[in-house]
Amino acid sequence: MPNVPAVGPGTKIEDLPLLNAPELMEDRGGDEGAPDGFQTPPSSCSSWNPPSDSDEDPEEVRRRHEPDEDGKFWDDPLWYGKTRKEIEYATELEKSNGNAASREGDWKKAKRYWKNALKGAEKIQDAETEFRLHSNLALAYIKQKKIEKSLEHCEQALKERLKVAVSAELRGKVHYRRAEAFEAAGEVSKAIAACKLSLEVHPENVDVRKKLSSLKAQEADQRKREKALFSGLRGLCGSHSDPNAAPVPPPPPPPPEADSSDEERRYGEEDSDGELTAEQQMMLDRGLTDREAAARLVDSIGMGSSGDLVNPSNMTMGAEVFWSPEMLKGTNVRQSMPA
Repeated sequence: MPNVPAVGPGTKIEDLPLLNAPELMEDRGGDEGAPDGFQTPPSSCSSWNPPSDSDEDPEEVRRRHEPDEDGKFWDDPLWYGKTRKEIEYATELEKSNGNAASREGDWKKAKRYWKNALKGAEKIQDAETEFRLHSNLALAYIKQKKIEKSLEHCEQALKERLKVAVSAELRGKVHYRRAEAFEAAGEVSKAIAACKLSLEVHPENVDVRKKLSSLKAQEADQRKREKALFSGLRGLCGSHSDPNAAPVPPPPPPPPEADSSDEERRYGEEDSDGELTAEQQMMLDRGLTDREAAARLVDSIGMGSSGDLVNPSNMTMGAEVFWSPEMLKGTNVRQSMPA
């Protein structure tokens, strides 16, 4: 594709490609001053829209995207009624205009030109120009702090269909754009990884090496700041303790564990003869119940020792139950009481 210079103010209308003609014609007041027979071609801002393809015959759709018998295309306002040669010229011109706008720092205008050029490059299937324009648009979005859009164009450029058509230098350049995008987003580690990929593709790129050194310095400085921050937090937590407070004594050591052999020896001596003492035998004869205490309990709940039935105490709940002391003999009281 030829290197076309940017459009200047003295360009004649009949020499303009389609992509710039509508814009300049609007500045000159429509078709006023145009040569005889010249008509303003439709622009992307006009009300013209191609009909919906949903209910159309696929063959008709294909035919409309192909040139007619005169070699002209009619499927898009950007090249409506233009031949392939004119589309190539217009695409390169839009790309040049975008480059000129970027040098002036007008990234909004540069994006508009580059997007038009990208559509033209896709129409004529110029893979290298598509790759370059994706790279340029990635840069424009970085300048506008739109990191996600920039990374999207980088991914589009690195698709297999486009990257196989360009040199290693251009592929390394797109990885460099990814590094710039990650750096603008504050993701230094990802930017370093993108620079390393760029050097793997094109090791001779001096700018990438400089960028990688700068990013490594940023990463080291960031880690240094994080370390200082955490150290300060630890010091802040320790400063809340009273400096005049007495030191806390260490906990006492645990008591020594008893020797199992001594315990076995002690219990072995007690059970060695297998006979009970007199006190143990007396406790066994009396049983585990303190009979005197049980008698006092019976008296306290309203039952006398005469053996007659007595009224229950005022703590009785539910149906009235009458007890006699004889009823308690040889009976488990808990199991005998009603629920």
